[in-house]
Amino acid sequence: MDPFFQELKRTREAKQISLSEIADITLINVRFLEAIEQGNVSILPQTYIRAFIREYATVIGLDPEQALRKYEAAIGGGALAAAAEPRRASGPVAAATSVPQEGKPTWFARPRVLVSAAIGIVLIAVLFFLLSPGGGDAPKAVEETPFQNVLKETTRRLPPPPALQHPVEQPKAAPAPSDSLTLRAVISDSLWLRMAVDQEPPREYLFRPNTRISWKARDHFTLTLGNAGNVDFTLNQNPLGALGPRGAVVRNVEISRRNLTAH
Repeated sequence: MDPFFQELKRTREAKQISLSEIADITLINVRFLEAIEQGNVSILPQTYIRAFIREYATVIGLDPEQALRKYEAAIGGGALAAAAEPRRASGPVAAATSVPQEGKPTWFARPRVLVSAAIGIVLIAVLFFLLSPGGGDAPKAVEETPFQNVLKETTRRLPPPPALQHPVEQPKAAPAPSDSLTLRAVISDSLWLRMAVDQEPPREYLFRPNTRISWKARDHFTLTLGNAGNVDFTLNQNPLGALGPRGAVVRNVEISRRNLTAH
């Protein structure tokens, strides 16, 4: 196994992050994450392998661009380069597609060629059955898709941020508290974040570099994030800064009015 894949696994285990946690965050099947750690880069097209390595590295606190450069160096030659190359068809299927020479009987007039073609058709049917859902252990063939489309698909599957609610005026409705909390974030690099506002269920976000966003709460926010040094927080105009260094995974940090009195 190439040292690059060993480094990914050692870093993940050192930060006590399970493959199931990474799968929950990135929506990548655990089977593919295990294959990446084992250096099995032929299980999917390279477009997906590179996209999955980028998301994996982001969650465990590594620089995704540097991780991709190390991956390119790892498959630059040798056995890994051969494993990453798609396999070409051979045998009876290739023979059945040969072109007849001029002046000779056509291929379908020869019994041997007919038998070879029939065997090839049977092999294709068996492969189709094995690659179909539930037909075998082999992964389903996947068409090449640009990385931007993969990222859009992952982002679209995340729960949407809470919509702004327009309160309905009531004759005796109490005014909103004047000391409500506003948490602002300035994100400098790729970041995964889980946020719970007051007693609401937590929501997950996957941010790109140079992003700004804000949330409102009555009492407190509870945060879990990877790469804690990639974001600076401000609470009601009071700068809180980063919740940890770059590469650190911070869990269940509560930000409330106590943070205002501390500043």
